[in-house]
Amino acid sequence: MANGVDVFLGGLRSAGTGAVQGRQIANQTAQRELQEEEFRKKQEADQIRKDRLQEVSGQVGQILQRAQEDEAFDQTAFATSAQPVIEASIELGDPGILDSLGPIQNIITQRQATQQAKLKAGAERAKTTADLAKEKKKDDKDLRKEIRTIGAEHRQDKTTARTSIMREAFGRIRKAADVKNPSAANDLSMIFNFMKTLDPESTVRESEFRSAANARAAFEREYEIDENGNAVNKKTGKILPSRFTQFLQKLDPDQKGSFLTPTQKASFLATAKDNYRSQLENQRGVDERTMENLRAIDPERADEFSKRVFKSRAADELTAFDEEDAQGNTAAAADEGSQVGADAENSNIQFVDETAFQAIVAKHADQFEQRIATYEQRAGRQVTKEERQELIIEIMKNNNIHLQMKPPPGAL
Repeated sequence: MANGVDVFLGGLRSAGTGAVQGRQIANQTAQRELQEEEFRKKQEADQIRKDRLQEVSGQVGQILQRAQEDEAFDQTAFATSAQPVIEASIELGDPGILDSLGPIQNIITQRQATQQAKLKAGAERAKTTADLAKEKKKDDKDLRKEIRTIGAEHRQDKTTARTSIMREAFGRIRKAADVKNPSAANDLSMIFNFMKTLDPESTVRESEFRSAANARAAFEREYEIDENGNAVNKKTGKILPSRFTQFLQKLDPDQKGSFLTPTQKASFLATAKDNYRSQLENQRGVDERTMENLRAIDPERADEFSKRVFKSRAADELTAFDEEDAQGNTAAAADEGSQVGADAENSNIQFVDETAFQAIVAKHADQFEQRIATYEQRAGRQVTKEERQELIIEIMKNNNIHLQMKPPPGAL
């Protein structure tokens, strides 16, 4: 009996011990889960704080960029922009966030100091604004006077005066050469203006070239013919080539219609262009001296002043001529070639071989030397060997003698 009781009591003790152990295990599991939950929550909180700090750091960076780039970003704008950052500092309990705003405050403070200094300097300058304006007005008046004086000296220069006459004459020659309905009056205008490119000081008026008869009379009144057939201005001694003299002497007093061939017009235009180009080379030096005078007034504004002095710059015109020459005109060359036979007949052009050509050169050597000397005097320099040869050929052409080894069909 006693043994049965002991067994029963032992069973009770074992059950109690098991229950206790079960409760202990349950408590340990609950405690472990609680710790894991707290750890998870702490990690989430840390990540949230990290993300928030990163967000605030981005805000501070944006404020700094505005402060550096925007001159209008002042203390008021800074306070408004920094408010969310200050609130985040309180929220996160991190005073270090406020420290990051320090450099921005320094930028604004320094800018304000600079602006105040500028305002102060501006106020000081404003005190003398009236005096400066009065002085500037006086300076501008003196400046305009200096420019007018330089401009007047430039225009009164003999070279400039000649260039102006030749520029106008050359422009009219170009216009006459391009006219669609040629006439005797148009041709006479071209001849007159060609003469003005040769002798700008001539007093013959274009109105006297209204007819062939009047043109010859006006020409003979001012020019006389020397022993070489050249026309010499009775007053200035300026020499016109015999080719031009012969052309005027051959004019029919009763001429009514156009009488210049396309090739003759092209020849007048080309020669006038060469004459004008030579004049522009002389004018270039005058223009440069005038520019030096303008630079002496104000080097930085010399180009601005030049617009008040120059109607046209020789250098610009020479550049335009060079561009025209570079482009060429094959159509005009073809037209000229097609006129060779007709011009040979109409202008009495004589084609000779090389032997005959050299014989003529030798026979008229004195005349060539005189013409070359005149050219050198006008150009202000000696001609080269190549230029001498070209001048001789040009003089021969002016006298209607062309070197042609094999004359074109119909020329003979």
